[in-house]
Amino acid sequence: MAHIGLIGEPNGFTNIGGIKTLKNLLEAELLHRGYTTSIIKAGSPVPKQLTALIILGCSSPWAYRTAIRARLRGQSVIWIPCFHPAGHVRHKGKARIAAKALRLSQKIGITICALSEAERLHLDSGRCVVISLPFSIEHGQTWPTEVETSQQGASFQPRPFAVVYLGRPVAQKGWPLFLDLIVMTNLPALALVPTEPEGPMPDNLTLRVGVDDDQVQQELRQASVLFLPADYESFGFAQAEALLAGCCVPVLGEWPLWLDIAELDWRQFSAEQQAHALKELITNSRTMRKLSEQQIEAWRHRPERMAPMLPLITCGTILN
Repeated sequence: MAHIGLIGEPNGFTNIGGIKTLKNLLEAELLHRGYTTSIIKAGSPVPKQLTALIILGCSSPWAYRTAIRARLRGQSVIWIPCFHPAGHVRHKGKARIAAKALRLSQKIGITICALSEAERLHLDSGRCVVISLPFSIEHGQTWPTEVETSQQGASFQPRPFAVVYLGRPVAQKGWPLFLDLIVMTNLPALALVPTEPEGPMPDNLTLRVGVDDDQVQQELRQASVLFLPADYESFGFAQAEALLAGCCVPVLGEWPLWLDIAELDWRQFSAEQQAHALKELITNSRTMRKLSEQQIEAWRHRPERMAPMLPLITCGTILN
């Protein structure tokens, strides 16, 4: 039986976030296809008996050295990077270097897997493919029907928190902008974060630190709108989790997979305009329900969602 190593960051896959979710999805998919897997932390020795390596994120120099050595030993290497185009991130120089290194790595047979066609165009030099991920929202939480809403009366409020934040409390993910928004609007807000944020928190913010995956879904169902002003999102696991829980998800950064619903494209809004749009959305449950349903339908039919899942691994065979 083929054995595949999944390589992550130095701390493994313990943090809340997209890489952890990606690891869980891949493990389940590979097991379904008849492979065994093991976790390799960045900096650790890589067993020579592995059939292939799949690198998740991991932009450290160690990852590049490991990928090159594996290819020299004849092992297959598939890399799913957390790539952010230089035009949409704060560390533009680092992003340009990463893009060049990922393009060069394809010359020695390393396959780069992009999560959107936009990313593939940035990275392709012969062995870059778009893949889909088996993240389903088919059985997610739905908004009450209009009949149910009318039975509750005009003051019906489906969820206790108007807005929720999910992710690391860092500038790259828009944490300072989220704090500014909830101060500006004074709406009841919830934040689900892996680590304790620094500084004082607004009185209208409820903080949940270090919640597990099951708790994340439970907590998201208490909120109406996900407000996550991240610079860039390759896939948007937090956004997909929020859709699964029935939240509306305004687009607040460059997110290639989330640009289908014009009414929720708030990228060009000022902070004041975002606050106004949020208040307008929160006070109209019918509009929220409609836009949430439209987002779910758009997500289901995105062309990238139709792409193969790890196309180079099929029927028990890994193709170099």
